[in-house]
Amino acid sequence: TPYNIWLTTVVISGFSYISYLLKRYVFNKSGIIVSGLLGGVYSSMATTVILTKKAATVKESELGQYITAVFCSVSTLYVKYMILMAIFNINLLATYWYAFAIMFVVGLAVAAYFFFRDKKQTKIAQLAAGNDGTVVVDEQEDDKNPLEFQIALLFAFLFIVFTIATHYTIILFGTEGLTALSILVGATDITPFILNLYQAKYPIADSVIVMSTFQAIISSNIIKMFYGIFLSKRRIVKPLLAGFAIITIINLSLFLII
Repeated sequence: TPYNIWLTTVVISGFSYISYLLKRYVFNKSGIIVSGLLGGVYSSMATTVILTKKAATVKESELGQYITAVFCSVSTLYVKYMILMAIFNINLLATYWYAFAIMFVVGLAVAAYFFFRDKKQTKIAQLAAGNDGTVVVDEQEDDKNPLEFQIALLFAFLFIVFTIATHYTIILFGTEGLTALSILVGATDITPFILNLYQAKYPIADSVIVMSTFQAIISSNIIKMFYGIFLSKRRIVKPLLAGFAIITIINLSLFLII
């Protein structure tokens, strides 16, 4: 309904704007890892693009922080969808919160591994250079205000498109079609698709909704990985491949218990 479209657009725009304001004005000098954590709530895809693009030009000793920040943004993405479930489908959250919590912890564990792996080498380089080791990324040229009219309009448009596409996909092809659609949407902004699943009353089980959410996230994560490899000019290929592989495998394994 028009009300659902309006409510969804207002909630996600406001939600993203709070994260944007914190990242831009409150924690703007707090370092790149904090930027990654907040960026995952605002837009994990945009954050990954910004961080990996900058990773192509930074010093070798700073790469560890950029890798850590990328996986921090991936981990907080799961928290974002837990919060959105609490707003739009509290029963779904009450039943499946543990799956999203597990993935949040897994994402943080991967980020922590790369942080501590490079900490010693980075510390030595920082002492030699005479700085405190805090890398601050300037996102002013790359980051977009989520309340800009064009962004809100695009979100509303995608929400309508995915509502129609999901409705007819389920009618014509059932859960198999929904599985294919959830994988395909990884090439776009997955939030409108996922929020449509949380709100609509489709004749599908809650477990299918959660698995479709994870399939969309996995698809999006794989695309982030390839973006990161390309934009970083292949400087962080191995960490991205290893980290996203671990997250993807564990995410897929949760399908056995959902």
